Amino acid sequence: MYDRKFNYFYIGINASLLTFCIMLLLLNPSFIAVIHYSTGMLPVVSYVTYSTLETNLIYTVMVLVIFSIFFSISERYVKIRKILIKFNSVFAFLLVLTIFLNPHLIIIEPLGRPTRLDYLNIGAIFLIFILISLIIINILCLILDKSIKKYLILLGIFIVALWVSEVIHESGHAIFVLISGGQITAFVPFPSYMGNEINAGYVLYEGVPLTLEALVLLGGEIFQWITVIVIISLLYFKKWSSPIILFLKSILIISWLDFPLYTINNMFGLPHWFILGSSRGDIINISALTEIPIFIFLIIGVIQIAFGLLIFFYLKIFRNPFIKRNSTDHSEK
Repeated sequence: MYDRKFNYFYIGINASLLTFCIMLLLLNPSFIAVIHYSTGMLPVVSYVTYSTLETNLIYTVMVLVIFSIFFSISERYVKIRKILIKFNSVFAFLLVLTIFLNPHLIIIEPLGRPTRLDYLNIGAIFLIFILISLIIINILCLILDKSIKKYLILLGIFIVALWVSEVIHESGHAIFVLISGGQITAFVPFPSYMGNEINAGYVLYEGVPLTLEALVLLGGEIFQWITVIVIISLLYFKKWSSPIILFLKSILIISWLDFPLYTINNMFGLPHWFILGSSRGDIINISALTEIPIFIFLIIGVIQIAFGLLIFFYLKIFRNPFIKRNSTDHSEK
């Protein structure tokens, strides 16, 4: 993947980052100051400062670095190393976003929720430096391997799929608002700051009867379920080029996880997509309106995950022979 000298350099950089992490643990400086709100998000519960040992982020970074060192020692682990390099660059970036967008996730025992960043302390500043170093060194590996262009294209396809999935979700709410006789006052299918959180998107409306409010809230998930059925049909009965297949599969996975993550994460006060989305979204509100216990929705979410795994496994079994035959035909040409 890259020459031996750079491999030694790569191991050395990761070993240095690991040393920095260990020093942060030993010194245990103040890491982050946050504001804990009440569940209603109106009154402030408390301003709290957490030390490095009170956050889980430092341990996560250490695991990433240790894995990078271990799978770089021998050429036998080239495939695993390639996967790690691609994973680490994106995951490190998401960890940086987590510090700013949802610090609640990185605190081991948060004293309240929801949580908003107040300011960074010295521990978080040093760890952000370590994460940025991880991003740079892994991107440099992709550049030397001449795979950065393909990597960015694949990442771009997935980001577009995320946005399209959000458009589908919010369109479901909007359509059911119109069906219910209401009026749409705002349609925002992209991240925006609202109610001390960064929502993935939202629809504002008026004039919907209270008896149909739950249906409007469920509209986003109904559209996601329809999307899952449509994409499975397209992937099973049609032959597409590789970029289109990746795009469709990305939307399929996102749509498939939409309801389960909404239910499970919101039950624990976490945003829909961990760092984006409401921590008290559609499913929680539907449960409150209909008085259906949230555990019923949780069971439905678990069933959806299990059923989805069975469907994906079924499609993989029945599509592999076609993939192999196509690849053979291509090689003969």
